[in-house]
Amino acid sequence: MHLVDDIPIEGSAYLVYVERVFELNAFLGRNQNNWTTLDKALGEIIPWPKEVVAVIFT
Repeated sequence: MHLVDDIPIEGSAYLVYVERVFELNAFLGRNQNNWTTLDKALGEIIPWPKEVVAVIFT
């Protein structure tokens, strides 16, 4: 089991690094470190549901 900020991450989520944000006011799936939108998590690793993750190779 992985932990992010001492919160256990279940098997239904990936840990993702937020490198770019296209919609600044997009809400996070769950509150993380009192962040509510993606722009607050820029440059951080956050849990994200597997069913909505798209892998993009550049």
